[in-house]
Amino acid sequence: MNDIYILIGTYLGILVGLLVLINVLTNGFLFTFLKVKASRGQKILIQIRGKLQHYFLAGVVEEGFLVYRDKAAKRDGRKSFKRVVIKGNPFYRSLNVNCINVDEELNCIIMPDNLKGVNGYDALKWNGLLVRALMKVKLSEEPIMVIITMIAAILSFLGIIYLAVQMNGLTEAISLLQQNTLITGGNLG
Repeated sequence: MNDIYILIGTYLGILVGLLVLINVLTNGFLFTFLKVKASRGQKILIQIRGKLQHYFLAGVVEEGFLVYRDKAAKRDGRKSFKRVVIKGNPFYRSLNVNCINVDEELNCIIMPDNLKGVNGYDALKWNGLLVRALMKVKLSEEPIMVIITMIAAILSFLGIIYLAVQMNGLTEAISLLQQNTLITGGNLG
């Protein structure tokens, strides 16, 4: 019975280790996302956009304010919350939860309209490059197919040689077994 407890404990340890590793690799996003997802719409996923990094927090909307506790307050051990005024409709859906973007430096909400477009892209300028890339002459795929066919033939040949060696060993083992049974007087058939 102790083996079952050891097996369950090992699997739970591996699972918890993987979840912690994923949370560390995603910079704390996993558990924050799960907290927002489990709140069933009461909390909002906030993406704090700083100078050096972006990070995610969970927040709530109370009386027209976005209320959250940022990393600086958590690091200093303060219980105070940041309150940011919500103007317009800055919310958008991502990963099936409500999201909002906040600028850490200016302490204001970034509207999703500002995040949609790419600045400095000239469609007419790049259209010629796109047409040239789509209409370029295709390179001959024949050398690639010849190389792939040669590799497959060599691997097949090596496989046949391996099987022949294995069959030879098996034949020798069977003949040795037959000689032993004849000496001892046994009957194979």
